[in-house]
Amino acid sequence: MAGDTCLVGFVGLGNMGGPMAANLAAAGTSLLVYDKAGTAERAPEGAEIAQSLGEIARRAGTVLLSLPAGAAVAAVAAEIAAADPRGTGTVIDTSTIGVAAAAKVGEILARAGIVYLDAPVSGGVAGVRAGTIAVMASGPVEAFEAARPLLSAMAANLFHVGTRQGQGQAMKLANNFLSGVAMAATSEAVRFGETQGLDMKTMLDVLNVSTGRNTATSDKFPNRVAA
Repeated sequence: MAGDTCLVGFVGLGNMGGPMAANLAAAGTSLLVYDKAGTAERAPEGAEIAQSLGEIARRAGTVLLSLPAGAAVAAVAAEIAAADPRGTGTVIDTSTIGVAAAAKVGEILARAGIVYLDAPVSGGVAGVRAGTIAVMASGPVEAFEAARPLLSAMAANLFHVGTRQGQGQAMKLANNFLSGVAMAATSEAVRFGETQGLDMKTMLDVLNVSTGRNTATSDKFPNRVAA
């Protein structure tokens, strides 16, 4: 049974998934959503509420996932793959789950003939709400291009980083590593400055117009640490 190619399923309406789904709905996407923690209170305006994951797998031709861990993604992928009847032909996973987990999910879906895009996102909750996040996808080029209009409704920066599942995760982990290093290094630098009597705000003002500027100095410290 073929699913409705115009109907998009979205599974996982948490801190990242909820705003992504809301942006898709606001763009006019025909959206069917589900979250096992409670769908009705999390569903964005304009989206149809699914009663189960099985309904998503039966009706939606494309399904996006935003889930907290690899085990959750693998379990959802297995349930979609096992659905009978099943309408889903493509799964786009925006979760950050790691290289090995993405490869496992890819195998589960491939056995059922489902195309898989490993497509983690970066930009945080503020970025996802603003629609400015980056998507770093791996999988078939044709699937990525077919999904481009859909992804553009929720992200400003789209990248196809490779054809092998897990390469999207590798790119996301490289980004997270650099972001973490910047946060640790900025913490050390600010603490050093404070031991020398420097004011944090003054330090951040200087750093943000100097070569030490990074996401920690421009966003995390002024908006979260200093506040």
